[in-house]
Amino acid sequence: MKNFLLILILFFSISCANKKKNNKDELEKNKTLKASLILGERIDGPANIRDTINGKLLFELNDLTLIETTEIKNNWLEVGVFIKPTIEQAENFYILPNTKIYSKNKLIGITKDTVNFLFGAEDYAFINGFSHKNNIKSNTIPENELKSIIKKNEFSLSDFNPFIENFGFEISELGKLEDIEQYYISQSILVDISPRDRITLLFRDKMLIGFIHSRKISLEKFKTYDLVRGHKLTITSDLKDYEIKKIIESKIQVYNSID
Repeated sequence: MKNFLLILILFFSISCANKKKNNKDELEKNKTLKASLILGERIDGPANIRDTINGKLLFELNDLTLIETTEIKNNWLEVGVFIKPTIEQAENFYILPNTKIYSKNKLIGITKDTVNFLFGAEDYAFINGFSHKNNIKSNTIPENELKSIIKKNEFSLSDFNPFIENFGFEISELGKLEDIEQYYISQSILVDISPRDRITLLFRDKMLIGFIHSRKISLEKFKTYDLVRGHKLTITSDLKDYEIKKIIESKIQVYNSID
């Protein structure tokens, strides 16, 4: 009986120690993420990247790697990453299996099969594939964070400043609107290489009046209008019909002028 109790105590001690270690590891990951700008989707990894949905494994990306993405569909999405190729890799336009992958002199993953470049040059290349949505940290998806802020009924520019800074929003000079400040992030290169926006925040008198988005953001409380080329406008304030029409017409003109 005494031996059984000793074994039981030992088991719970090890269990608690492992739990504390796992919690500590997760906290360290979160601290690392908060210490730097998010800028875009990041891997919750290590993560497998495949040639198709549920397809052949091409390469593996490390935790927190910054990636390009398409919209999530049926729990999967296309992802891509800029890398630093060797001279030989740049000449061949591919990387051989079991080769370490670097970006900006940082180890970000390893190949599991031959990986062809989507495009590249002497000093950079871009590789891509498919991954499950669970391999992306949800708080690094800008649409998720935007929706979260709005659901808290936070609409002032000061409420949005951390979001704007963390995701690298810039002031938009494209299609200026009278008395409206615009902050945007560019569309992913996997979706469109032309200079279109993924999200544009619209502020008047330092308050959010609406936003333009190219990916789905469901907010039942607010009305959304279709623009062109997949873009939509969601209004978050009491704008008059003619004001909304003016924004819609201006943005449609801008998008139609971009190749």
